[in-house]
Amino acid sequence: MENNYKKLIFKDINHFNMQKIIFTALLSLAANTIFAQPIVTNTDLLKVGDVVITQPCATATFTPGSAGAGQSWDFSQLQSEGPEDTTFYMPPAGTPYAANFPSSNIVAQFGSDGYGYYQVTADKLFFWGQADPTSNLILSNPATYFKSPATYGTFVLDTIAGSVGLGVLTGALVGNVFFEGDGYGTLQTPGGQYTDVLRIKTVTVGVATVPFLGTITDSVFNYSWYKVGVKSPVLEMIEDTQWSNGMVADRKRYVNFFRSITTNTEAPVTPEAQIIQVFPNPADDRVQFKGLEKPAYLRIQNAAGQILLTEHIAPNDPVSIKNLAAGMYICTISSPGDSPQFVKLIVR
Repeated sequence: MENNYKKLIFKDINHFNMQKIIFTALLSLAANTIFAQPIVTNTDLLKVGDVVITQPCATATFTPGSAGAGQSWDFSQLQSEGPEDTTFYMPPAGTPYAANFPSSNIVAQFGSDGYGYYQVTADKLFFWGQADPTSNLILSNPATYFKSPATYGTFVLDTIAGSVGLGVLTGALVGNVFFEGDGYGTLQTPGGQYTDVLRIKTVTVGVATVPFLGTITDSVFNYSWYKVGVKSPVLEMIEDTQWSNGMVADRKRYVNFFRSITTNTEAPVTPEAQIIQVFPNPADDRVQFKGLEKPAYLRIQNAAGQILLTEHIAPNDPVSIKNLAAGMYICTISSPGDSPQFVKLIVR
């Protein structure tokens, strides 16, 4: 709105009398008053102990909308799809992949066995990578995912480097990420209506070179709408496209809106949590799980992600692995009320 008024003033100023110019200026001022520019800082971001519930939506009409000042984004027609997602934010200690991310100070657990590792500093949020039993992204040069204070026009360009693992394959990764406050205004979702919302656009382009798979380019466009005081984005739209040999190999889209946030003083995984270990390791016949204090569900997967054994076990129960071929396996141990734990097993 403001830009339109400025164009009128600069184009036809000789045809306006002073009264009309003042009136136009007042309208422009009113537009900025209605859509106040929000400022988001690190104190407005998620903390250890927070638990966030979001609702995934159908992505058939993936349209993030326009950038710019004074926007009115209306996504009230989004269609919920599937159950709600719950994400736990916890300290790194005790999580299964903490050793690979020594600079991380907050971890997001998504699903039953996925972990994203972040570092919050006085003015930035760094992304160090993520891991699950079948894949990992470990950055030696992390991505800047947030710059504080963030407002309309904030811009950061950063480089990333590290490694990517897919099953037993490991490759090198390099790329770039840019973070931009590209719009503000009002937002409506099926979860509520919000004023003075800042939209953050983050674009990440990574090029991975993996043996046997060649060069894979991954581009991720992430649009996140922030309302000061909510901490979690009230809406996210993500498009992840993978390219191989100049062609699109895979494309995924994700849309979810905010439902609720609570603070759990007893995080699912804490530094004092009992760590489960498997012994003997390596093994060739039977194993036991040291540190298991109550009945649990055991799942054993190979490096390709195939589930080869599932079993309900109790403390001190021996588990036969004589039908497993020699190689590396991931054991997932899940007990009611606890976060899953993951143990690497070598079978001889």
